[in-house]
Amino acid sequence: MSDFDKKTPCEVTLKLKERERRDLTNIQYSTVAGGGRGMEIREEKINDVEVLKFEGRLDASSAKDIKEKVALLTKENRVKLVIDMGGIDFIDSSGLGSLVSSLRSVNKLGGDIKISALQDQVRAIFELTRLHRIFGIYDDSNDAAMSF
Repeated sequence: MSDFDKKTPCEVTLKLKERERRDLTNIQYSTVAGGGRGMEIREEKINDVEVLKFEGRLDASSAKDIKEKVALLTKENRVKLVIDMGGIDFIDSSGLGSLVSSLRSVNKLGGDIKISALQDQVRAIFELTRLHRIFGIYDDSNDAAMSF
């Protein structure tokens, strides 16, 4: 019998959240935002370009985390950004808004944000909202990074 078999559902949930928090403090370049599915942001670098790889859902619960991540990068004058959205399976208006807000803050410092690896359903949203005319859209992160 495990420790979880002896606990109520609320105690199990709290115990799991404690473990998640403890595990997340050891991850250097990842943050997790949102509820059950959330979104993960991994950071890589190609030459002098920062590549942010998103996985999960880009919605109201993760929009704030994107803005905070971009704000941290802009404070360090790291303003050439590629956002790899190959792992994004859902985006809503809050997610789109966070991308536009991030683009504005980067543009003010002479930088730019390129988007790469859009899944078909997310690409359709970009086209419907005409954001494909504002962001450079690329098939993969390498192509996007080389476009700077």
